[in-house]
Parts: sequence; structure tokens; C-alpha cells
Amino acid sequence: MKKLSTEYDSINKVEYDLFSTTLFEFRELAKSWYDGVVLKDFDTRNEYANRYEPELLEIKKSGLLCNLFFAYKEGDNYYLLDGFNRLFTDYADITEDIVIYVKVITSKLSDNHLMSIMLRLNLWKLSKNGNFD
Repeated sequence: MKKLSTEYDSINKVEYDLFSTTLFEFRELAKSWYDGVVLKDFDTRNEYANRYEPELLEIKKSGLLCNLFFAYKEGDNYYLLDGFNRLFTDYADITEDIVIYVKVITSKLSDNHLMSIMLRLNLWKLSKNGNFD
């Protein structure tokens, strides 16, 4: 990964390093952060997903249009905060090795702050028909 800059995120109130890399390079790097963990075990949608692979491929590609991933660095360890489906699912494999950007949060975070950031990154998934009921 090529470091582009160090910045401050005023929404999440954290410092981060911004990197540029390719999708395939980042996939391998992020997998190395979870050495010994079988990532497939966390996704039980494969049987369902294979029936809808063409549609899901377009959905995964749409997630790459903004081409931004989030990670957190604590000490020597890195943790992916957003982008698990785009990187780690076996169905609807993306074959284009596009340039992506990775925001690596470098501020030391409390558990509450970390969970707040993860909630913000995924809040759109909680809405059903524009409601949060």
C-alpha cells in the first residue's frame, strides 16, 4: 500500500492514514490480519448467494464505486472495519483489480468509540424502507 497522507476525520473524531492500493493486493493483506481464522465460517449465505450470483456481483461492484475501505490500527495489529463482503465472500468474484483507498484509523479508540464508528459505517443497512422501526 502506498501512503498518501495523514488526515483528521471530523465526523468520527479520529486521525487516520490514507493509503492507495489495488483490490487484490488489499484482499491478501487484509486476509493476513486474520491468520488462522477461517473467514468462510462467518458467512452462511453461500448457498443462497450462488443462486443469485449475477445480481450479487453487480451489488459487490457497486460497493467498489466509492472504492473506500476502513481499517483500525492498534499497536502492530490491524482490523478491517468495513468491506468484509467485498473482500472475503466467495460468491460473485470480482475480476477487476481496481485501485482502492484505505482509511486506517490510527487514533487509540475506546471500545465504545470503535463500536460507534462501526455503527456509522453500517447504519444504512439497518434501515428498512427508510424507517428504523
